Amino acid sequence: AISKDRGIVELINSMNLLDPSFNLYIIGKWPKSNLLEECKKLPGWSKVQMLGYLSPDKIGDYINKSRIGICTLYRLENFAYTTPVKSFEYLINGLPMIMTDFPFWKEFYAGTALFVDPYNPKDISKAIKQLISDNDLYQNMSKKGHELAVNHCWENEEKKLIELYKNII
Repeated sequence: AISKDRGIVELINSMNLLDPSFNLYIIGKWPKSNLLEECKKLPGWSKVQMLGYLSPDKIGDYINKSRIGICTLYRLENFAYTTPVKSFEYLINGLPMIMTDFPFWKEFYAGTALFVDPYNPKDISKAIKQLISDNDLYQNMSKKGHELAVNHCWENEEKKLIELYKNII
């Protein structure tokens, strides 16, 4: 879902601070409110490719076309200790991320993301520029991110598999 508290306004505003070669893919369902109309009036909207809701098998096509995954949720308590599914979609595909500077995220995603103030479009655009311009940083984060996704997912699935085996025996 797309919403203000998921940082959509600031993300679009950050696009206005980047050169014309940048595009922002927005995947998801817009709320029944005036948010879409509000966003269309923002200066960065010209760089937005609004894709709407996509089935899971289609999302990968856009992740593969992308260079960076962005997850700049507002600093709300219900977001502070989550590990969003989209972060693992980005990581497993080797995309370094730009994320909210939650203490938990800074620890959990260390080395895979640059952390920003989600309310500050300049911070977001600066992080985008840094990832794109520093190939070594980009490659290191890409590699570490892929490793985190593989290891974290296996650790969780391993527990389920062992429990399943115990129940079968």
